[in-house]
Amino acid sequence: MKSIFLILLAVFTVKATRFYLNGTVVCEAKDPEWCFTIQALELDSLSRPEEIARYHKCLPGNITTSKYVLDGVEEDDGWFDSTFELGYKITHSCGTFDTEYELYALQFQLPIWKFFYFEQKWFNLTDNTIKHVSSICDFPEYHCMEQTKFYFTVLANFDVKRPEYKIVKHWE
Repeated sequence: MKSIFLILLAVFTVKATRFYLNGTVVCEAKDPEWCFTIQALELDSLSRPEEIARYHKCLPGNITTSKYVLDGVEEDDGWFDSTFELGYKITHSCGTFDTEYELYALQFQLPIWKFFYFEQKWFNLTDNTIKHVSSICDFPEYHCMEQTKFYFTVLANFDVKRPEYKIVKHWE
């Protein structure tokens, strides 16, 4: 009986996936001070978003660029789901006259059996665009799931039934 329990425990144990996400944030709005918070999220349709990592920084207006690093671990993705749905939530005050603005970036799905994921992004908060710089999935030997180089942002206005999409082309 004990051996059956140990076998079942070994079968259902999944190693965590480490997410290492970094890049550059730009604000050219000439504000006296600007702040931003970037959250890496695991987005599921059946549950609330789970935060993988968070980065927050405030800068004087004469500094227009900043680097960020998000380093976090996600254990699993829930019942009957074999992929992480990676997304970003960016809250910032760049050019918003001291009110916060939320920008969401939805990404592709990543298999949960991958133990490491790396990605670089360029967030331009002046015009609210996101550019893909590089990721581990750009290398065919990593064998990510089929993905398209298509990224979009969704403006956070939950009163509308259908969100408006702003297309951002892949940055070569």
